Amino acid sequence: MTFTFLESLRYRRVLANRVIFRGSLPDTSILKFSEITIGGILIGLMVFFFTLAIEKLLYLNNVSNVPGLFGILTTSIIWLQPWIIVFLKSIRNHERLHLSLIHNFSFKQRLVANIALAFFLSLGLTYSFIFGSREHITPELHSGWMSVVYKEIIVTETNKQPFFILWILLTIGFTGIPYITQQQRYSKSKTIYKSHSLPFTLWLGESTGWFSDYLRETSIAPKQHLALSMHDACQNVLVLGAMDAEKTTRMIHPLLLQLFDQFAGGLIFDIKGDLQTAVHYCATQTKRSYTIVEPGLIRMNLIQGLTPELAASFLKSAFSLSDEFKAERSSWIDTATELCRNALGVLSFTPQHYNLQGLYRYLFESDFQKERMGNTELLVPLLDTKQQCLFEGYRQHQKGIFDQLDEKIKSDVLATLSEILSPFKNFDLANTFCTESEEIKEEKILEGAIYLINLPLSSFGPEAKVIYTLIKLRFFNVMQQRTLNVHWDQTRPVFFMCDEYQEFVSVNKEGLSDLNFWDKTYNSKTIGIISAQSISSFYEALGDFTLVQALLQNFRQKICFRTEDEMTITFFRQLLDNVVTSQVVTVDEDSFVYNPFHVIHTKKSIFNGQLFKEMETNKAVALLTINGHAADDVLKVEPSSCVTHHLPP
Repeated sequence: MTFTFLESLRYRRVLANRVIFRGSLPDTSILKFSEITIGGILIGLMVFFFTLAIEKLLYLNNVSNVPGLFGILTTSIIWLQPWIIVFLKSIRNHERLHLSLIHNFSFKQRLVANIALAFFLSLGLTYSFIFGSREHITPELHSGWMSVVYKEIIVTETNKQPFFILWILLTIGFTGIPYITQQQRYSKSKTIYKSHSLPFTLWLGESTGWFSDYLRETSIAPKQHLALSMHDACQNVLVLGAMDAEKTTRMIHPLLLQLFDQFAGGLIFDIKGDLQTAVHYCATQTKRSYTIVEPGLIRMNLIQGLTPELAASFLKSAFSLSDEFKAERSSWIDTATELCRNALGVLSFTPQHYNLQGLYRYLFESDFQKERMGNTELLVPLLDTKQQCLFEGYRQHQKGIFDQLDEKIKSDVLATLSEILSPFKNFDLANTFCTESEEIKEEKILEGAIYLINLPLSSFGPEAKVIYTLIKLRFFNVMQQRTLNVHWDQTRPVFFMCDEYQEFVSVNKEGLSDLNFWDKTYNSKTIGIISAQSISSFYEALGDFTLVQALLQNFRQKICFRTEDEMTITFFRQLLDNVVTSQVVTVDEDSFVYNPFHVIHTKKSIFNGQLFKEMETNKAVALLTINGHAADDVLKVEPSSCVTHHLPP
């Protein structure tokens, strides 16, 4: 049966393990079916003849059934090998017994193991029943060292029939029912594309068991389909990889398609201009709609519905993206933020000018400022006392505080503000992002709306960063308010997806920013999926590795494709830590050491930079948190078919 890529993802979600197995899976190739079957019979015959020889040598009487019994028991124990391996794996890895591990063996291997298991259980159940009624025991033994054993295990012909019936029924039960249910499960999963009844999961890839020999407590056994539940996905996903590592086609696109398929609402930033084709493909495959936000196509006001204080705090995060402000980060940002807050406060009394274009004109066009002041002063008598006090405070700030500053500071702050706000003089940008409209409302995301913000940095430059930052912070604000508004949808998953996220990452400690939002996403059902080329990219943007660590620790699902970045390799190496290995060495005979052997404990890195650099494009290191437990492995990932489809003309 041929699957589309969407159907294949649904199929893999069904196959995804509900329980993650640690260490190595049972080695199903130790003995093949023929080796188990024939070997068990031959060894059983050997035990039979050996026991028979002992019987003849010791002149034992009336124990002619014992050699045959011993042979059957030996054969059955050998046939039990798959079950024995499953039990031993559980003991070795100090974990509870997972009976589903038996399905890693072939059907034939399970068949002979279940026949042997049914034999022992039938034997035990049959003779437990017989022990309850002593008249069924055959007292034919006279004497001998096997008399007690023989008395307990030999039955009359009338009791053999229920034994064999029970043996057959248990064999069918152990082998047939799980096989049938498993086939039904797979059959259902193959046609699951006709249904949307699956629980929310995001399939990531198939485990390879790369670390199973080193990290017994956190490693993942191979050949398991791994998927994130809602709880796991809301702990956010970080995807790293070099430019040609195919992280977008092998991780971002499959995740995007699954989010569309599961009716999640979302906000997508297309800062490179290469996601629109994939979004269109996902919408077409899942029969869903989305809204493109770009100049000339749709209208919105970036500060609509925000108080002057909240809007100014959002602008503060945007100011931190400016190279000029980075040089004098603290004082300049605070001065500019306070100036914008009070200017917006004045404009808030004339709502038609409460936008970023109005803010620019108020700060840099004296005639516009005087006009706004005059019009607002006419409204003052109509305001209540509280509003009058607010207006007076807003109006007095510029004359009473900002104008008293050193001329150089004022000119530098205004020059940088002009750099950030002047793009909104542009007609297309002003018409798109400074116009009162109901076309774009972030609250609609909670109802399943998906917005694609299409502002490639190569086309729009620094002003795009400001727009992206403000839209991102508006999204953060809505998601934080979600749990407080009981009338809003509280169950639908909502995602945020962005590539090259370091371009507008914000770490405003006093207001809403990336630093204090992503650690609270679980309650609001928010799934953050961001990608970048390396850890160095974040360090270059923030300039402080402590801030980088504080930010990225909120992205618990870390996936890294091939990379040459030393900071990224070191980052993952520290998270995985080293493995302590032991080596026994022989001590020199002339040494005055009582023990001729010495054990040396050394730390060994799980992988080095060379392995990271040479990793295949279909492999990615994954440090995950699944069901509240660490799960580390190298995943085998699949490329999406989104890139083979094109937008309609």
